Amino acid sequence: MGLKYNLDDENLEVLNNISNCINDKLAILNIKLSELAREADVDYFSLRKLINHEESYMPNLRILIKLSEYLNIQVGDLLKYNNLPQYVPIIAKKDIYTYLKDEITLLRDFNNKVFSERFIHEKSFAIKEVNTELLLPAEIIYICYPNSYKKILINQVYLFEIESEKETLLVFSRVYNINSNNIEIVVRNKHEFINKYTVIAIVVSMQICETFI
Repeated sequence: MGLKYNLDDENLEVLNNISNCINDKLAILNIKLSELAREADVDYFSLRKLINHEESYMPNLRILIKLSEYLNIQVGDLLKYNNLPQYVPIIAKKDIYTYLKDEITLLRDFNNKVFSERFIHEKSFAIKEVNTELLLPAEIIYICYPNSYKKILINQVYLFEIESEKETLLVFSRVYNINSNNIEIVVRNKHEFINKYTVIAIVVSMQICETFI
């Protein structure tokens, strides 16, 4: 059971943040509030009060903990962020296809993860590797949106699967030029035009490797 408050601006902002996070999840999963209540093991009427701001309702800690566990975020994130944030698992390149084929995995199964202030995708992932295109090589965390997007855009960074005569490579690169079916990207520190490739993911952001939690 929650408590009734006469809300000041700060408490109203918290209530709005919780409500927005719930609504974001409903839209992302395309489910009804009753389904979310069942999946999160939270009382339906409590969630409805949160969504509708009924009776100046403020949830108790037990409800907040259950909601945050279901949303794979921390209670503090639920209170602070206006839009649903996300913790993205950091995986090895060799595990990409296994990860994408598996059903959604609980985030606690991953030792390393990176925080995003906005929700990206249920199957978002991050990969850490050294970027040698910078003035000084640095370890970068690439946060990726898994999507085999067909329309390649210049200056957008993607994760490509590249086919060569000897091997198949997984390459992060910006697209520098497009010529018919050929795209210019950097492969092993060299600019090349290639036409045998698959887009595995779009890179949403790149972060210097200092965000481990």
